[in-house]
Order: sequence, then structure tokens, then C-alpha cells
Amino acid sequence: MILKNITVLFVCISTLTACAALDTSEATHILSVQQHPPTDVASVSIYIEKPSFNYIVIGIVESRGMAFFFGGEKRDQELAMQALKQEAANIGADGVIISESNQQIASVSKDGSSTERRIKGLAIRRQ
Repeated sequence: MILKNITVLFVCISTLTACAALDTSEATHILSVQQHPPTDVASVSIYIEKPSFNYIVIGIVESRGMAFFFGGEKRDQELAMQALKQEAANIGADGVIISESNQQIASVSKDGSSTERRIKGLAIRRQ
């Protein structure tokens, strides 16, 4: 009986791990003329409107996130936001001003549809 319970538990954990492994995110950027050294992703702030401090725009960053099976739109957004912040940090930004954020259908099959979050913003650096 204990072996059967352990086997069931192992199958459940394996299934959940495989589903999480299917989550996907990616990001890209367009740089301005000047290149900057990378920053720490933990220091990248997200803004939904222009901040009051002085800054320069160092590029445009775009990302997408798609969670398979669990999490839905909330997980899509988390994945897209993580990718956006990582991409911004890679090009030396310490902030991103969000200009667009859309949830859209990514694929449709006989089993249902999946969605993805796409986010676009201005990568900025404090002056």
C-alpha cells in the first residue's frame, strides 16, 4: 500500500514538474545608439506612466509569456514581466515604461485554446 501511494505521489509530482517546464517566455530589444553595461534584474522597476525623475530612453523591449495548463493569464503575465525585466537589465536599463500589454490567443486546438501575454515598453536609465 505504501509503495502504491509513493508511486501515485511520484506520478503527480512528475506531471506538475513537466507542466511547469512547458511554460515559455522570451524577449527582444531594439537599442538606441549608445550601449550601456548590464544592470541587476532585481533593480529594474516597472512603470505604467512616465516617472517624474530625469531619464534617457536606451531602447525598446518586448516580451511574451505563455503558461501551459496551470496559471492562465496571471502566469502568462508573470512570465512576460520576468522576461521583460531580464531583457531590460541585459541592455543596461533600470526601468521600463510599459506602452502596451495585451493578452491574446496563442493557439487553438480540439482540446481548447492557449493564451499569451505580450508586453512592450521603453527601456530607461536614470540620469
